[in-house]
Order: sequence, then C-alpha cells, then structure tokens
Amino acid sequence: MKSVPELDHVVYVLVTKADPKRVRYVGLTIRRYRYRFSQHWCDTGREGRLRPVAGWMKKHGKENVTIIPIEHQADKDNLKAAEIKWISHYRALGMADLNITDGGESGNGNPFSAEWRAAKSAEMMGHPYWGRGPHTQETKDRIRDYQLSNPVSTEDRSIRQATKLVPEKVVAIRELAAEGVMWKTIGELFGVTPTTARQVALRQRWSWVK
Repeated sequence: MKSVPELDHVVYVLVTKADPKRVRYVGLTIRRYRYRFSQHWCDTGREGRLRPVAGWMKKHGKENVTIIPIEHQADKDNLKAAEIKWISHYRALGMADLNITDGGESGNGNPFSAEWRAAKSAEMMGHPYWGRGPHTQETKDRIRDYQLSNPVSTEDRSIRQATKLVPEKVVAIRELAAEGVMWKTIGELFGVTPTTARQVALRQRWSWVK
C-alpha cells in the first residue's frame, strides 16, 4: 500500500509489524495520524469491555502495531467517503475485521454494521450450529430424558464443579450440540459449566472420544 506524508485529514490503517500486509482496521482522523495512534493506545487502558481494535492493540502491544496513512482528503465529506471506500475494499479482501461500522462517521454512537453484528453474534455464541431453528421433537424428548436421569442439581455449584464426565456423557453432549442445543442448557443437563460443554462439543477436551 502507498503511504502518504504525515498530514492531518487522512484515512489510515492499523497493522501488525509482523504482518504489515494484513489490514486489521481502517480509520480516519482530522488530526495528525500519529496523534490518532496515541489515542487508540490510550483506549486500551479504559475500564470495562474494550472495543475490538483496542483489545487487539492491547494484546499485541504498542510496539508491535503500526499506523499507515493511505489517503489524504482536505474536505471532511470526501474524507468520510474515502473511509467507507477503503473499509469496503479491505473487507472484500477478508480484512478490516476490527471495523464495527461501515465508516463515514466519527465519534461514538456509530451504528454497528450488519456484517459485524452477525460475526460478533456468532463469536459470542461460539456455537457452530447456532441459528438452525427450533429443536425437533426428538431433541426435546432427549433433553427431557437427560433432565430426568441426571441427578446433578443445577443450583449446587460445588456439586457441578465436582462432576466427572465419562465417555457416554461426552458423546451425548456432542449429539445435543450438533442439534443446536445451547451450551448453557447442555451444561445444566450434565452438571458442567457452559464453557466445559463447549470445549467438549468442539473436541477441545475429550478429543479421543469418537
């Protein structure tokens, strides 16, 4: 990508120094771009949940991330249009994954793009079968059977933590996951946490059980 001199009113990209060709974020600034980079880094120190770009910068460290200006536009409307153009361009290449809007506006309160909302929803659910629709009657019957046969109390956290899985339960967890049952529901059925249920279903744990 072609860099431009250190100016204000630029569209810029953020990349890691280890992989400078992979654009992770596209932004615009009416200030000098190095000042904008400092603002991004300051955001990593905020309390509470960080925005995607701040979390990414915090993970890699300031010294491993760099800002590259790619287009200068003195007119603010043209600058916004340029940001939209570049976000669209890099998304088409499978990049700019840290952008939560389609661009063209500055400040807080931007509406999240449909693409970002869908991707974030899938990420937070963490479920490869999410969105398959209502459970079949067979699945509902299977859940009811597990509820009746599982003696673990969902109210007793100490018992839940002490619950030991066995291969038969591992297979059942994966079957329910394949049918779109939520991690929380599976965890309650087998006396494990939703995280454990997800790890078992995705073969991150008990991978040797077929």
